[in-house]
Amino acid sequence: MARKFDLTREQGIHLVLGNAMSMLDRVRRAMVDLGDPDPWRAGTAVYLIAVLGRSVTQILQKIGHYDKDHWLAWWTPRQAFMSSDPMLIYLNKVRNDFLKEGGGYHADRFLFGVSGEWYLTNAPAQHNGHAIPVNPHLDPPLPSIQTLGELYINWLQSVVDETTAEFAPGSRFESRYPQTSAPPPVPETPDPTSRRSPPRDSRDILRGQAESGPPAPPQPDHG
Repeated sequence: MARKFDLTREQGIHLVLGNAMSMLDRVRRAMVDLGDPDPWRAGTAVYLIAVLGRSVTQILQKIGHYDKDHWLAWWTPRQAFMSSDPMLIYLNKVRNDFLKEGGGYHADRFLFGVSGEWYLTNAPAQHNGHAIPVNPHLDPPLPSIQTLGELYINWLQSVVDETTAEFAPGSRFESRYPQTSAPPPVPETPDPTSRRSPPRDSRDILRGQAESGPPAPPQPDHG
């Protein structure tokens, strides 16, 4: 089996793009659990999206193995954007919370539920130079984790699409998902009777996870 550095430029770039698209598909699958009423599932989805989403851009950087000068010139301004954009900085901190600190409670970033929606404290107010839609009924107003997830996936898809157009135009790795230029709508007034209401409102969900650990498995019946 040929090593990756034995591949031609075209073969190597196609391999990288395919891996990046596969990773992005995993991020999309994690989105499903962001609206789950179980705080463990919703919180795990947040971590998965932050970790796997960052992996998409890390995979794309492997194109530099096959076209170094072109890649560096093209990627450098995009890397600078990632280091300055409030939403991307915030999600990278969420990623680091999980990978380097084991998740759990973090004073600046913890999950809480309000009337069927989950939120992260101190979530960013801007992405890509635009205001992020927030729930104005919170104090302070915050975007839901669903809103952050949708914006993040749209941005990741745009990076994959731009990379494909730059390094493999006309390849089979074209966008499999339509892009929406409009941001998600501002949340409506929460319905207190919503069936999607989480089991409890908490401004301390992740701290509770860290202190109590996951639910204990059922004990066998010896009777």
